[in-house]
Amino acid sequence: KWKSDFDSSVLPIIKTKCSSCHNNENAEGELNLAKYENGELAEKAGDMWERVAKRVRQNEMPPPDSPGLTDPEKSAFHRWVDSRPREDLCNQIA
Repeated sequence: KWKSDFDSSVLPIIKTKCSSCHNNENAEGELNLAKYENGELAEKAGDMWERVAKRVRQNEMPPPDSPGLTDPEKSAFHRWVDSRPREDLCNQIA
């Protein structure tokens, strides 16, 4: 579900609002979001999404001179990040 939600809800936001600055040719802040072309690749990024979400929550991203995120876009992005499956630490310790 998390991967498919990325494809349907988050990827369109990244393509329209983020990729102009965070892409293969111009990865501002050394962050290339264009490489996450699907939920499979997004899942591999792990905690990176938490860092992106923090910048969005603090209104640092997108910057004032870029197209801002609408409230529904922010909600969809944060809902997706917050629903990320967590690793089972008990199994890792055992």
